[in-house]
Amino acid sequence: MNMDGESVLYGHASSSHSRSRSRSSSSTLDHSTGNTASARESWTGQVARPHGQRLPLLSLLLLYTWKLNGAEALATATARSTRIISNNKLARRNYEILEDFEAGISLVGTEVKSCRAGKCQLRDGYCRIKDGECWLYNVNIARHATAGSFFQHDEIRPRRLLLHKREIAKLAEAVDQKGLTLVPLSAYFNEKSFLKVSIGLARGKKLQDKREDLKRRDIDRDMSRQIKIFG
Repeated sequence: MNMDGESVLYGHASSSHSRSRSRSSSSTLDHSTGNTASARESWTGQVARPHGQRLPLLSLLLLYTWKLNGAEALATATARSTRIISNNKLARRNYEILEDFEAGISLVGTEVKSCRAGKCQLRDGYCRIKDGECWLYNVNIARHATAGSFFQHDEIRPRRLLLHKREIAKLAEAVDQKGLTLVPLSAYFNEKSFLKVSIGLARGKKLQDKREDLKRRDIDRDMSRQIKIFG
């Protein structure tokens, strides 16, 4: 009887001790979890959100502003990256440009460096179709200042223009049948930093046409001057 009672009492004591130990361990776990959450909050700078909870309005505004500024910076960089290094004004004065094409150009290293420095002259240049390729003649690209004589290039050598076959066929047909001329209009670096040459399919102006252009230019200049003076 006493042994059973002692055993029962011992069993009750052990169960109560185990319950108290589990409560203490659970409280310790909660306390450690709270410390971990607070450490995570202090580390990340923000409270962990439950699933499905929306971002605060301030965070959304900051995210929208960041995306908007990034888009504006990209647009500005794209707009600034196109840089004209040479413009052939004489071609537009002496020829009527019917259609223009954008072509790549095959260059060597020192020629590219000179073009980046703006040392390219299109004033006396012209294009010709030869053996199924379009070539640029009489365009002066100055020698590079710091390159040795072994690496220098010929300043007015013929340079191959890079066009599609259908474009070359169209230009060859226009030049042969219609008596038109191919002239370089401008040279520039595009947004991908590739050198491009704009060539024009042109017809030579007559003397009367040149006089009309000069008269029209004088009238436009006078009108713009009067607008600036009188508002």
